[in-house]
Order: sequence, then structure tokens, then C-alpha cells
Amino acid sequence: MKNLTIITAVTLSAAILAGCATQSEKSCTPPPAPAKPTPAPVKASPPPKPAAKVEQPKPAVGKPAPAKPAVKPVAPPKEVVSEFDQMATLVNLQGEQLVTFNQKRAAREQALAAWNSSASGKKLAESRLQQAAAKEAGNTNQVQQLQKQAILLTDEEWVMKKKLRAEVISVLTLPQQQKWAGFVLFGKVEKTFRKAKLTEQQVAQAKAVCDKQASNFVKDGTIAADPYLTTLAEIQPATVKAITDSVLTAEQKTAMQPAPATAPAKK
Repeated sequence: MKNLTIITAVTLSAAILAGCATQSEKSCTPPPAPAKPTPAPVKASPPPKPAAKVEQPKPAVGKPAPAKPAVKPVAPPKEVVSEFDQMATLVNLQGEQLVTFNQKRAAREQALAAWNSSASGKKLAESRLQQAAAKEAGNTNQVQQLQKQAILLTDEEWVMKKKLRAEVISVLTLPQQQKWAGFVLFGKVEKTFRKAKLTEQQVAQAKAVCDKQASNFVKDGTIAADPYLTTLAEIQPATVKAITDSVLTAEQKTAMQPAPATAPAKK
């Protein structure tokens, strides 16, 4: 009886285990944890469309595109320096002499303005305008006729200007007048030596020659009678020769020679 009971218990246990094995996993094991939902994929925004290319017109075949003209820089206008300012700087006017010099200059400007406003001045100005118009129109006969009519007024103006200029320059001493004359003389002969291409040292030497020539020429009363120094033309050829002989090299002298004349071509 005892053995039967043991067998029965073992059989019952086996049956229970067998039934568990035949059932689904849900009745014997705990249910698995629910799966997390997969997030929907984020759609990437499309890349921006490239800007449409603007096609440049193509030049005609065989004809290159015209080149754009180069823009030249505009040079600033040159400052106009008064001749009297040059004179005062060159001879180093100072103190009372400079004050007197400037007073004479101011008096000259006032006198010129008064004459230009006078009947003679206005008439001469009108004549010059008419001459310019006739010249532009190519009327040579009218230009000459107007010049003859204005010659008395021109002479009157010239005499006045010479007198006023002489009064200004009279403030200078004789050595200062001679130094100014040397400066003016060099300005007259400088163009003659352009082909020689003087060096800075040679320019200084040429100026020294002009100063010497002017000192020998200008005496007391020379500038009073000739304030514009037109008479320097008398010593200009001798000055050119002195500079050529004492300053120029042999090569520069050759460069100064005029080009030989060519024979006309035979027809």
C-alpha cells in the first residue's frame, strides 16, 4: 500500500510536468516586456536649389570682345606761383624790405584793377574778345584790323604795367636784381639744352654761368628801364656758348648738333 502511494505521487508529478511542457510559453513563463515603439524617421529637408546661372552673351566668333579703355588718373592741377613770390624767395627778402615789397605789390594790383575798370581798359577788353571771335572764325583780315584799332590802348596798358613793375622791383638791391636776372636768363636758355639731358650737377653749373652773365649785364637803372628784362636777349647767345664750352661733355655737344639734312628723294 505504501509503495502504491509513492508510485501514485511520482506519476502525478510527472503528469503535472508533462502538461506544463505542452502548454504555451505564456502560461508557464512571465510575459516578455512590451517592445518600445520605433520612432518614425525624420525626413531631411532637401538641399537648396542652386541659383540659375545667367549666361553672358558670347562674343561673335572671330571678333574679340572690345577691350575697356583704361581709366587714366586725373592729375591735380598745378599750383600757380606768383612771379613776385618767386622773386622774394630767390633773393631772400626779409624784415622791412619784405614789408615794403609787399606794399608795392598791393599798390600795383589796385592800380591795374582801376585801369581795367576805366574806359580805356573796358574798350581794350572788348577789342580782345572781338579779336578772339574773329580768329576762331578764321577771319584774318578782321583780326588785323582790330589789332590796329587797339594798338594805342595796348601801348597805354604796356607803359602802365612797366611803370608799376619797376616800382616793385626797385625795392631790390642791385645784387638782388642781378640774381633775379640770372634766374630769368637761365629760364630763357634752358630749353636749348634739352637734348643734352643735363645732370643735376650740370644744371647747377649752368645756373652759375647765367648768374655771372647777368651780373656783368645788369647795372644800376637796367631793371628800372627794362623791368621785364627783355634786353637779356642780347646776351643769350653768348650765355649758351659759355655753358656749352664749360659744362657739356663731348657726347652732349654731339647730341646738341642738329640732324643732317636729308636729300629730297628723286622722283
